[in-house]
Amino acid sequence: MREPFQSVARYWPLDEAIRILEFWHQTGEETFALVNNMACALQNVGRSREALPWFRRAVELANDKKRPAFGYAVSQIKAGDFKEGWHNYAQRDPIVDNEAWWFITLPRLRQGDDVAGKRVILYQEQGFGDTLQFIRSAAWLIEAGLISPSPYPVRWCACSPSPSPEPP
Repeated sequence: MREPFQSVARYWPLDEAIRILEFWHQTGEETFALVNNMACALQNVGRSREALPWFRRAVELANDKKRPAFGYAVSQIKAGDFKEGWHNYAQRDPIVDNEAWWFITLPRLRQGDDVAGKRVILYQEQGFGDTLQFIRSAAWLIEAGLISPSPYPVRWCACSPSPSPEPP
């Protein structure tokens, strides 16, 4: 069976997709596709608070919890639950194209971590817009001695399809 949201969202506005998903939820089997698509649709029309229980259920039903956990954290933040939302956002697994990249298995920097004598690796995870926002921190990180200037961020920002660099 096709995921309902993928088929209806192309032809109807999201509010119509939500009505179709609500009907399917009342009459059909509760699946990950149904609850995740409902959560995403609600979030996309600015009803993030209503999306939260749908995202919670999607995380429960998902085989791969990365995407719904990301959506859940973003919905919490958009709904104004900043403390839990940012906590869940920081705890989520990275969403990357290649999970075999050597640096994905390294510990992730968390608030309060002691970085004295350590180096920080920056990598693109989400998308070009977010990369542009986060790369602004690079100057501060260079000044603090946590990262060294390298050609890799320039290449990543250029959206180069080249493979990840070898570890130093």
